Amino acid sequence: MASRLLAFVVAVAMVLGAVAVRARINDGDSKSGSAGRSGPLELVCATELRQVCDAIDAGASGLSVTVEPAAVTADRLESTELKDAAIDGWLAPGPWGELVDAARPSDTGKLFADSGAPLARSPFVLAVWKDKRAKLACPDPVDLGCVGDAVNTREFKLGVAADDQAEGVLADAALGAGHIKNPNFATNDLTETDLSDWLAGVDTNADRVARNPGGRSFAEMLTFGFAVAEGYLSTEAVIGPQLARAAKRSQLDLVYVVPAATADVLFAPRTGDRGTRLRDVVRGERALEALRANGWRVPGRPAVAGINPNALKLAADDGLPSAGVLQALRDVTK
Repeated sequence: MASRLLAFVVAVAMVLGAVAVRARINDGDSKSGSAGRSGPLELVCATELRQVCDAIDAGASGLSVTVEPAAVTADRLESTELKDAAIDGWLAPGPWGELVDAARPSDTGKLFADSGAPLARSPFVLAVWKDKRAKLACPDPVDLGCVGDAVNTREFKLGVAADDQAEGVLADAALGAGHIKNPNFATNDLTETDLSDWLAGVDTNADRVARNPGGRSFAEMLTFGFAVAEGYLSTEAVIGPQLARAAKRSQLDLVYVVPAATADVLFAPRTGDRGTRLRDVVRGERALEALRANGWRVPGRPAVAGINPNALKLAADDGLPSAGVLQALRDVTK
């Protein structure tokens, strides 16, 4: 009799525990606006990670994957009510989930949970035609502030990712850090110094380059030569592997610029159960291997050709300002 009573008590306790856990999950989903949503988990990926997200999609069931420029996602989510936000997680270079939550009204609740450690990283580098490097007039080590000055005076034609791309916003921040000599610059630096005007000038002249074939990507610069772009600022993940296999590789220098800044691949999970489930998928083996294969530095994994971890040891942080400052920068360079 005693044993049957004990078994009954244990069974009741297990049921109550399950109910409590489910209640906590439902409460989290309710606060995140994802309560009542069903169907495939919604993964949104920045354009730079298209191949990575294609690999994730190919290896998992129950996913719906959208690939689009990070700024397009951000603009949509900043003005969308929690209950209407059709997203369970966002994979992008940089803290875009945090950026969106910083831009949303404080009384609307957070859309994303903490991203945690980066899945992969890549430092910003400059590929420059050797015949045009003297136009930079920048001593070694090449400082991004000096690069920006040369672009501002139109002495040097620089290609860089568009402002609607995750990489483009991070590149603007890296250039700004070089100009102001402070990677942790704040929003007030945009108004109390010449930083906003300086960045706007750099951005305008870089846009002139990017409007023409030969300046819209590093691949185009390799094809068209230096007639349009004399250098290209991007991540090592983009430039390194392409340069390593390029027929013209001996005609270019790969420069690890200072101050060092990195694009960190972060997954921002939606708060609640759906975001947690998607996080387990995105942090899986297939995603990490796809990142490595596409030139990203993934901890504990060998680098592909064109990636040289010994050329620059990465610091613990990304060398860029906070998500709130990145959001303010978007307003400067739009």
